[in-house]
Amino acid sequence: MPTRNTRTNRERAKEIAARGEGAHVDDDIERLRGRIRRSTSGLAWSEEPPSRTRRLLSNIRIRERDTGILDVRLNFWVYRSRLERHQDWFVGERFDVLVPDDGAYGYLIADRKIVLEQATILAPNISVFL
Repeated sequence: MPTRNTRTNRERAKEIAARGEGAHVDDDIERLRGRIRRSTSGLAWSEEPPSRTRRLLSNIRIRERDTGILDVRLNFWVYRSRLERHQDWFVGERFDVLVPDDGAYGYLIADRKIVLEQATILAPNISVFL
């Protein structure tokens, strides 16, 4: 999840940090497994009691490469309600690369990039999975 900086029209190409530059979250598969273990352990104070979360996906666009790999773009809106008064919204676009697989779902996620619309995240943490 690269960071985003507000730029002028002339510098719009520099608005979203390139891979390897600043990121809110930059998980590989091992780090993602660790975050899942932690969030399901009951020891993650930021999710005790658990948040109420709703994820909406829209404008799903799929392009198939000659190799059978799928490039998927979609818009998302994630709403989180925490305790009695805390609310967060995460809005943006997600870019997935799916590779064919013989498993139950037929594809595996090979790469994912999440671009938030917000330049400044006002949420106290990003403990939800986008």
